Amino acid sequence: MTFTRKPVFWILHFLFFIACVLYAWKNFNRAFPFVDIQIKMDRKTALEKAAQLASDHGLFPKQGYLKAVTFQIDSPTQNFIELEAGGPRSLKSILKEGVYTPYTWQVRHFAQGQTNESRLSFTPDGTLYGLWEKISEDDPGAALDAAQARKLAESSAQGSWAVDLKPYHLVEQASQTRKSGRVDHSFIYERGQVGDGKYRLKLSLSGNRLSEISRFIQVPDAFFRRFEAMRSANSTVSSLAGAVIVLLYGLGFCGFGLFTLARRHAVLWRRPAALAAFISLLQFLDHLNRLPLEWMDYDTAISTQAFVVRLVTNWLLEAIFDFIIVVIPLLAGESLSRLAFADHPQLWRVFTGDAAGSRQIFGRILGAYLLVGLNFAWAAWIYIVGSQRLGWWNPSELLFHPDELATYFPWLTSIANSLHAGIWEECLFRAVPLAGAALLGNRFGRRAAWIAGAFILQMLVFGAAHADYPAQPSYARLVELLVPSSLFGGMYLLFGLLPAMLM
Repeated sequence: MTFTRKPVFWILHFLFFIACVLYAWKNFNRAFPFVDIQIKMDRKTALEKAAQLASDHGLFPKQGYLKAVTFQIDSPTQNFIELEAGGPRSLKSILKEGVYTPYTWQVRHFAQGQTNESRLSFTPDGTLYGLWEKISEDDPGAALDAAQARKLAESSAQGSWAVDLKPYHLVEQASQTRKSGRVDHSFIYERGQVGDGKYRLKLSLSGNRLSEISRFIQVPDAFFRRFEAMRSANSTVSSLAGAVIVLLYGLGFCGFGLFTLARRHAVLWRRPAALAAFISLLQFLDHLNRLPLEWMDYDTAISTQAFVVRLVTNWLLEAIFDFIIVVIPLLAGESLSRLAFADHPQLWRVFTGDAAGSRQIFGRILGAYLLVGLNFAWAAWIYIVGSQRLGWWNPSELLFHPDELATYFPWLTSIANSLHAGIWEECLFRAVPLAGAALLGNRFGRRAAWIAGAFILQMLVFGAAHADYPAQPSYARLVELLVPSSLFGGMYLLFGLLPAMLM
């Protein structure tokens, strides 16, 4: 296109990029529901403090234990607060009061073959928040009556663990006799409420040993039923998109298209297969990268070696399945594009020979990155309008999740996921339907009408496919992604696959 070769176009394009970025930056805090918490404790400090407390209080396992740590988010309770107990402002107030927090460091001490284990939780600033010990039913212990057990539990909580029980009153208690004759007791205390939820504290006693201190908000069961009903609408929208993807994009454009093109020897197999294998390998490596976090779910009844082998086997199977999912749209998208849009740079040649250093390829790369500013600005604007004027809801999130630093290579996840989404989504959602429609237009006439119809379809399907995110109303994500999907589609039609993949 000749107008993109003129200096004035690039000057205006750059100024537009700056304006969009400035708008997004200025409105960042208004637009996005990020939680402002000070995380003063890091993973290393959490592990060290938990080890010291375990030693001081003789927690299980006594010695030779393994450690795992994660930063946990109590999403169900957070959703309740934001939807039915005052919204994000209420969440901020609750975090400031400190009675309850949905954000905690969880440290687990465990040993292979041992039932007994312990978990300690800390607030983001490093304050001890909770305790949980799993003690085998076969372990002996005292058989105290309820009054004795309550007195011991309260004195232990207040004395050894600095729990302030003054604001609380007892609302529930229960006991259970174990196989060994040990009697375990639990006591639930309550103080105030938030919406229809109630602040609660649970103390558990295993024989004469305090084995649990947990703080939580008792969320009404009715909320979970209402939330599931809301989420079912999201799932319905996403399922409709899934049906279109499987039947039209998959069986239609990919299946029939590849079959037809293969008969004409118009499919290039090796490079798409190699790229898909590389993408799937990165996904597998990312799973390995996150292995330290998997130990939070390790079942001590099996060996650590068996646990790792099971995980790796599952990840390998996922990688094989992912390869199939990626390679089919990649084969179809590239092959269909090559036939439908002969003026587009061929994907497998853009980084070879003279093409890689040409102004045309450089312009496509630079133009794609400059359009990212528009995505930023649109996201900020639609979030502001949606939340402040239309009453839309998106769950609050952390700007940075500390668990990313638990991985061996924190940068790997973002690279693996971005590469996967950039290539797979653009081939499946853009190249396959748009190039397929163009070829149908060549065959049956009215090419522009076929492309226009496919363009609208890809906008709707791309947004609907992401509707399963926890946002309300159910069509919020669909509307949010209309502009990005139209932008991606337009870039593909004008300049080919490369710019859309880079964005």
